[in-house]
Amino acid sequence: MDTAAILAALASGGVIGLILGLVGGGGSILAVPLLIYVVGVGSPHAAIGTAAIAVTANALASLIGHARAPREVAMRRRFRGVGHDRRSARSGAGQGVRR
Repeated sequence: MDTAAILAALASGGVIGLILGLVGGGGSILAVPLLIYVVGVGSPHAAIGTAAIAVTANALASLIGHARAPREVAMRRRFRGVGHDRRSARSGAGQGVRR
């Protein structure tokens, strides 16, 4: 890879990171076109595979970070059913409403 391709890849990664920070998801759908048209990856299959590997690596890194936070996991376990119970009650209460 030449210097221009490396700089294009780094700039594309920065743009994807910025958009993901604002929106919160959809990294692959942004990465594949940038890899094909900006970075110059010749094959769409290679671009999809590269994006999938990047998303997998990011997810594993996040998983490790979350696994090291036992307080957060305990809190999630404690409040896991609260939203579900509320949704069930609302859906049951809405059964008798006529439209």
